[in-house]
Amino acid sequence: MTLKLAGNLLLIFLFSCSTAPITYRNLKECRVKPSQAVEVKKLADKGFPQAQLCEGKLLLKGGRNKEARRYLLMAFKSLKGKKKGEAAYLIGKSFLKEGKRKEAREWFFKATENLYPNRELFKLTDYLTLKELKRLEELGKREPVLYLYIGDYLKENELFRGALFYYQLAIRYGIREARLGSAACLFKLGNQKLARSILLTEYERGNRKAAQVMGELLFEAASSVGKGECLLIEVKSPEEFLRERVAQIKEKAELYREASRWFKKAGEERRAEESLHLYRVYSFKEREKLPKKELPNKQLMELCREGELWAEYLLSQRLKTPNSEAAQLLYRKLFKQ
Repeated sequence: MTLKLAGNLLLIFLFSCSTAPITYRNLKECRVKPSQAVEVKKLADKGFPQAQLCEGKLLLKGGRNKEARRYLLMAFKSLKGKKKGEAAYLIGKSFLKEGKRKEAREWFFKATENLYPNRELFKLTDYLTLKELKRLEELGKREPVLYLYIGDYLKENELFRGALFYYQLAIRYGIREARLGSAACLFKLGNQKLARSILLTEYERGNRKAAQVMGELLFEAASSVGKGECLLIEVKSPEEFLRERVAQIKEKAELYREASRWFKKAGEERRAEESLHLYRVYSFKEREKLPKKELPNKQLMELCREGELWAEYLLSQRLKTPNSEAAQLLYRKLFKQ
């Protein structure tokens, strides 16, 4: 009698002795009733990898991380393919629950190497080495969703050109979600026309998330108008100050209005209302309240350079520059104290 046949006979024997028999499919998917938990543990202790994986899941769900790892490690050593990757992933989860980020990341990487891609790997990655990136790129040929995850990771770190490259790889493999990421990168890189076209196409195909992405991009663009300079200090004349600031205020208003429309299409009512309010402020239809907290001039200067016009208004009340009077005249229409 072969070892494999003996194992199968033992499984049959154990199942037949159980008051609530477990099918192999239920064990494989770990869909077991509480009354069957003892039977799962018996099978796990007998050395059956699927039972060890299931027992690890049950223990992990109950918060018994160390006990779960013992079974998951045994399963990891015996299983193959995605199930091996799943065991590694769950080991990573057990470490993460204990706050052991380094160990968790190592196991999430092992999970990915065993055809179990996961976003947790990237969430725990402060810096992706070139060696790791090359390895992930190679694994992506078998699990293309990795290209999407790499793209998302690079985009979040504002490496838009690199992110666009991986999004395009993901798109070639038919991963439509990557089209949203690619559009966001194109927008950030200055190709707003193509970005808008992609997002509009996706929205018209029924993808409401495309509308949310468009709304966020427009809202961020509006917030960034005027960023990098504090005109109160940096321009030479009131006429130049008013010309530049009024043009920026009009641009902000239009971007916030468009953002509001896209958020409404996405069903994001709160964000739509927030954007609409800012549109009304920057189109001189409403006034915004100034922060009550007293801030030093140095901090106000920093906020002014970050594009916060209310900070420039407060500075104009404290500092005497050639543009202070013009600034106060303009900002009284936008802000109220």
